[in-house]
Amino acid sequence: MKNIRIFLALCFASLAWAQLPTPYYPVPSNVPVSVLDYNAKCDGSTADHAAFAAALAGANNVVVPWSFAGCNIGSGIVLGSSQTLDCNGTTLLVASNNAKGITLSGSSAQVHNCSLALLGSPTGATGVYVGSASAATNHNVIREVTVTGAGFTNGLWFYGNSFGNYWNRVYDFTSISAATGILFSSDTAGDQPDREYFEFPKVLYASANAVDITNGATEQFYGLDVENSVNGVNIRNNSGNGQNFFQGYIGENNSGKDLILAGAYNLYNVFQGFVAGAGQIQDLSGGNTNGVYTGLTPGDQLGGFQGTLGATAFASKKAWQWSGSTVFGNGTANLVAYVDFGNVTMFGAVVDVSVSGSYDYADGTGVVSKSMQLFRSAGG
Repeated sequence: MKNIRIFLALCFASLAWAQLPTPYYPVPSNVPVSVLDYNAKCDGSTADHAAFAAALAGANNVVVPWSFAGCNIGSGIVLGSSQTLDCNGTTLLVASNNAKGITLSGSSAQVHNCSLALLGSPTGATGVYVGSASAATNHNVIREVTVTGAGFTNGLWFYGNSFGNYWNRVYDFTSISAATGILFSSDTAGDQPDREYFEFPKVLYASANAVDITNGATEQFYGLDVENSVNGVNIRNNSGNGQNFFQGYIGENNSGKDLILAGAYNLYNVFQGFVAGAGQIQDLSGGNTNGVYTGLTPGDQLGGFQGTLGATAFASKKAWQWSGSTVFGNGTANLVAYVDFGNVTMFGAVVDVSVSGSYDYADGTGVVSKSMQLFRSAGG
């Protein structure tokens, strides 16, 4: 009898325990959460936008398992501050006109190992957008991201605001066939993006500019590779577009200008690199000092120049221009340098040029004072 009573007591205890609610343990914010847990299909066609949004609403560390077909993110996804998205090489498919594939709307977010492409034929899209109308967008990290498709207006876009868009870091970013590879802009010059840092970005087949600094200052590029595009770096004529730094630039087979400095307010920009093909260096930097060096390395200046243009910029006329063919043989370079003031052309292995005076052009009259040094290798 005693054994029966003990058995019944254990049965009633088991039933009571079974009726207790399942304990809830919240997922720590740094634990990776898969978008598949939120019903993403990643089959290349099913709309996965809602699944991505739910995952980012529920966790700070979201991963995308490898998918050959890709994930349809529709009009794009948004990361807030301190969130991380790791795509494991999976392609995110943008399906809407004027969409922003990935938006970094806060600070200290990270995007890793993602590709972005177009689903169908949307136009006006941006691959990655760093900006917000209501918050600072600082200290974000973009690493190993590729944007591919002629329907992209911008591969990567930094948009400044009054809250700040500073100190973002980009490693191994690639833009293929977007009209503009990397864009810096803002509503006003005072809100410009500032102090972004790039290592080894690559822009291929840009139909406009590889890098367009509409508004931006103190942007740092190391190892920018621009190939088969129209223009390389275009620093536009807006107040304060200064102190941008390009080291180790490689420009190959670009049809337009590898460097455009257009305006009186673009000061103290530095451009160092190697140019091959049809691309040319053009500088219209009225009133300020910019340094441009072209060659294999900054210490081996093969044709290139540095100089100061006087206080007046000619509206659309070339103030100085370097162009040439980077064909090397026995340590020498076959380059031709031009100083274009009223069809005056000067050649030489090492030439010091000083030009001053008034020049009448179809687009206006200006007074300019300028000095320039052309560099060649020791055997040139």
